[in-house]
Amino acid sequence: MNRHALPILVTLVWFSQVVAQFQGGDTGVGYIDSSIVRNQIRFRYDSAYDSPTPYRAEFLYPKSSAPIGGVADPNAPGPPLPETGIDFQEFRFYAESLLVDDLISGFIEVPFRLINPDVNENAAGISDIQLGLKAALLTSDQEYLTFQFRTSFPTGDGSKGLGTETVRLEPGLLFLKRLSSGTLIEGEVRDIIPIGGTNWAGNVLRYGVGVSQPWFFNESYRFSPVVETVAWSVLGGRVGKGINTPLERVEDANTTIANIKVGARLDLLSSSHGDGWHSIYLGYGRALTGAQWYDDVIRAEIRLAF
Repeated sequence: MNRHALPILVTLVWFSQVVAQFQGGDTGVGYIDSSIVRNQIRFRYDSAYDSPTPYRAEFLYPKSSAPIGGVADPNAPGPPLPETGIDFQEFRFYAESLLVDDLISGFIEVPFRLINPDVNENAAGISDIQLGLKAALLTSDQEYLTFQFRTSFPTGDGSKGLGTETVRLEPGLLFLKRLSSGTLIEGEVRDIIPIGGTNWAGNVLRYGVGVSQPWFFNESYRFSPVVETVAWSVLGGRVGKGINTPLERVEDANTTIANIKVGARLDLLSSSHGDGWHSIYLGYGRALTGAQWYDDVIRAEIRLAF
């Protein structure tokens, strides 16, 4: 026998056993929604900079009641002055609980937003709370396909830029594909549908794909770099344009926004429950298109799975 054959065989067996520890329970992405249906608690922090049109399709908050394009709307629920740009931070608490075995779960997400506008006053408070369900349609060691339905409620104060003042329905499909090398390919397609709102509110289709690869791992931990591309196609609504205040004209909001996200996730096996993987994620996102929700974003999260 070749003198290198035995060490190689032992290494391959060890590798397969380690990878098996992660079967059915892991995810690498940080911006794309995970398809895994599980019990978990997540704490997330986002810091986004240079958002030039937060009112596009009323995606981040509603249109202003002040004149935009020469027309005032005193009934509009947004901030008092047309905005030329904002920075914002969000602290988000997410809890998910299994309802039917490992097939159906329910979740709640509560965001707290701090907003730093160029024109309007700074504000802080609860943003729009979200409730949802996840149902696994396909589960195996190599593949996961999940239907997700999320509803966003107008609990944030739109006049301060903290919420949208509209109910939003969000059906979506989430998937995961595990390759023999341990590489994870994950993706999402989500349709964000506003119910009500002003004529500036519009439908937004969100979609993306992410790839993560374990670099360092054993039975107790795994470190995985991840690259994601996320895009939003704005399919309706309105947006104000101009470089001064008030904004000079109103246009259709239709456009496609794309971001690249790079980061890494560190998974740690829970000592109290052998099937529970806790993890820490840190990532950075950058706009790839002229139209954008923000120019840069930093994300950090801690996830406790059980």
